[in-house]
Amino acid sequence: MSSYGHSPSPPSSQLKGLDVSGTEVQSTTPLTSLGLEADRSFHLGSTQKGVYKAELQQFIQRAFPKGLRERAHASLELYLGDTTSAPDFPEIPHNIFQTSKKDVWSDWRSSTWRDVPDYKYWFFNDGTADKWVRDVFGGTEMEKVWDALGPGIKRSDMLRYLLVAVEGGIYSDMDTVRLKALDRWGHGAKTQGMRSKGSPSVFVGIEADVGTRSDWHKWWPRPLQIVQWTFAAAPLHPILIDTLRRVHQVNAVVEANKAKNLTSDMTDLEEHWVGGELLRDDGTISIMEWTGPGVFTDSVIRYFTAEHNVTWPALKNLRKPLRIRDTVVLPVTGK
Repeated sequence: MSSYGHSPSPPSSQLKGLDVSGTEVQSTTPLTSLGLEADRSFHLGSTQKGVYKAELQQFIQRAFPKGLRERAHASLELYLGDTTSAPDFPEIPHNIFQTSKKDVWSDWRSSTWRDVPDYKYWFFNDGTADKWVRDVFGGTEMEKVWDALGPGIKRSDMLRYLLVAVEGGIYSDMDTVRLKALDRWGHGAKTQGMRSKGSPSVFVGIEADVGTRSDWHKWWPRPLQIVQWTFAAAPLHPILIDTLRRVHQVNAVVEANKAKNLTSDMTDLEEHWVGGELLRDDGTISIMEWTGPGVFTDSVIRYFTAEHNVTWPALKNLRKPLRIRDTVVLPVTGK
């Protein structure tokens, strides 16, 4: 049970054998002037490296198809192994993924992604996305999660994680514009910790940084949020595996609560934490915490904390890109 959970997970076949996030040891000393409320707004689970790694290994065995398991376990060993030297991390494949409900957009924005030399452009509509998921994850628990999410924004969120996790590459929303050459992403980054060889395996960006605003919680669920409308990663990176694990876990809890036929006054919901994720008493959960930027942000911060001992304040007030071994974090401006 996560340190954020005080309610037991509901009994249901949906949760049978579910690996719940390990307990996070909560400090009583705040990391910033924003106080403990800010620190505890991130729902990381255990940041002990051994627990983190074991959790991802168990999830792979439970939810991934056999054809992906060996590669996924090898990836965990590469990124989360006990080596004291920096290995040669894999580069991000030259794939660009975009999705839309129906047809590809033909305006100038999408052309900034479609026409990148030496990159393969992949477009998925609802039909081709569904076929891809069933081809790759058919017969697995991830296919069941896909079915449970149904058409709409939750599937759109999950699809981007699945595509980049399996194939590796860049995902960007259809209404975004590529402003900079891809080989210039992260150029001039400062380095924190062990210097890594080669190109980064992950690019993520800061979407929100509340600075020192004491009223941050009125506007944002976390004082720092990672973009998930554009990101890039090599295949089967721990950040993406953990993101999928969180979606899988939340879905199981929500489905279990549905089975209980709970009813509640929607204007007077008492929130509680189950398995490290925010669940309302009617069995619903916000998209932010189910498939959206919340789960992606928590997965990024957890990786930095567990593997690199880098906590979230290290990403505050970035004015230039920051490289943390295999990962580059871009500032709010994206420069």
